[in-house]
Amino acid sequence: MNLRHASQWALQWALASAALLVTAASWAQPEPKPIVIKPGKFHEKCMAVTAAQKLEYQFTSSKPVNFNIHFHVGDAVYYPVKRNKTTREADRFQPTKAKEDYCLMWENKTSEDVELSYSAKVVK
Repeated sequence: MNLRHASQWALQWALASAALLVTAASWAQPEPKPIVIKPGKFHEKCMAVTAAQKLEYQFTSSKPVNFNIHFHVGDAVYYPVKRNKTTREADRFQPTKAKEDYCLMWENKTSEDVELSYSAKVVK
């Protein structure tokens, strides 16, 4: 095997190995299963977000839910985002406070179980 063939073989091996790693990583993180919210109950996800960041979120639900993003200051609760009876939202929330724990909350006001699928992450 000459040097040129060895280089090509090494490159092909590296590319095949990288493809296997990407495939293995996608297997390691399965699609999240929907969360079931019982009638009269809620699901909440809280994250620390600064004014220099954004909270990117999206969700779908099998039945209408009341959705909000809120934060607490002492005993007071503030709701910068509030949606009633929605089954789908996708947006970016830009906080105005220096740093706060913001909570996304979905409330099931129906008489049946609700399946909720969502993603939320802090971005710059």
